[in-house]
Amino acid sequence: MDYKVIVFSMVEGTDEHIGVIEEETTDSFTLNHVFTFAKQPTENGLSVSIMPFVFNSCKIKKVVLMKNKLYWYTEDIDKDFKQKYTASLSGLVVAGADTIDKIKKNNIVDLNSFKK
Repeated sequence: MDYKVIVFSMVEGTDEHIGVIEEETTDSFTLNHVFTFAKQPTENGLSVSIMPFVFNSCKIKKVVLMKNKLYWYTEDIDKDFKQKYTASLSGLVVAGADTIDKIKKNNIVDLNSFKK
């Protein structure tokens, strides 16, 4: 299955999010599998952690985002990154998929919950 992946920010700044577009209208996106990249400066540069979208403790699967609330978004994503991300949705292991390894090691999300 070919997923349409989107990277977006809701406010000016460094918060970035990623998700899979399930539906798009002229006013909104309906997204699934949405995660947040939490960035923190370290002595060696920048550390990036992956966590459920906006600390989603309720485990909401679908998110509706109004386009007028987005600061920016893009579907023009590096092909290698998109492949690794979509592989994580199906539970497939892709060689060199650091993002998937981080998700699994940190027990951030149950990858089996992505399977339809």
